Amino acid sequence: MDEQFKEALLNALKLAADDNELPIDSGMFYTEYILPARREGVTLDIKQSSFKKMNKFYESMDRLGLIEFKQGKQKNGAVGSMITKVHRDNETLSEHIPTIKKLAVKG
Repeated sequence: MDEQFKEALLNALKLAADDNELPIDSGMFYTEYILPARREGVTLDIKQSSFKKMNKFYESMDRLGLIEFKQGKQKNGAVGSMITKVHRDNETLSEHIPTIKKLAVKG
C-alpha cells in the first residue's frame, strides 16, 4: 500500500500539480490530485499503509525530498497542514515515468 500511495503522489506531481497553486491544503491535495492519480482499480487506504495517517505520509515524502510539508497549528479543531513546495529537481521525481496517461476525472 505504501508504494501505491507514493506512485499516486509521483503521478500527481508529474502530471498535474502546478507550482502556481502552492501552497495547497494537504486534504485538498489528496482529494484533487492523489486520488485521481492512482492507477485504475487501485484503492488507497491510508490505514492499510505503514503511515496510518496522511500527515505521516506527507512527512515521509518531505524527508525524501519530494515536497515541503508544513503541519499547521491546531485552531478550532482544524490542523491546516499544507504542501508548500514541490522539489522538481528531486531525482526520484524527475526520473518517474507516470503509470497513468492523465488524472481520472471525478464523477
